[in-house]
Amino acid sequence: MDIEGVYVLLDLAESCEQSLKRLCLSAICTILENPKSFQYFVEWSSSRSTINASQLLVKLYQEEDKRFGVKMENGIL
Repeated sequence: MDIEGVYVLLDLAESCEQSLKRLCLSAICTILENPKSFQYFVEWSSSRSTINASQLLVKLYQEEDKRFGVKMENGIL
């Protein structure tokens, strides 16, 4: 997969509905198994919100915690 493909998946994971996020994340994980593609992940920055890929993953994780009602104290599980 080329750089545009990784970026499209990250853009899609940021903005798509919940049912597609799992598919996007699964595809991203598969792509990142190739060490050469990790650089593209690190370089990505959202054109919508200017967050980077790591921040996007944290945001998605927090959304899932909220959706399932996971309670945290001071940011610790």
